[in-house]
Amino acid sequence: LSRSGGASVAMALVVDDSLSMRASTGGAPRFDRAARGARELLASAREGDAVALVLAGAPPRVALAPTTD
Repeated sequence: LSRSGGASVAMALVVDDSLSMRASTGGAPRFDRAARGARELLASAREGDAVALVLAGAPPRVALAPTTD
């Protein structure tokens, strides 16, 4: 994602960390692919953006509450 300007944003990354994410697709575990995608989204964050991380396994849980740090 790229942004050329505008206000800060709030983003919640929801990553499935269930057992099924250990299965490989295209040579890499699904969780690794999901983590790589999350890192790409985080790379687009700018100062002032709020980010939260939710792990969507059983039970779902907030791994990182919304923060701008």
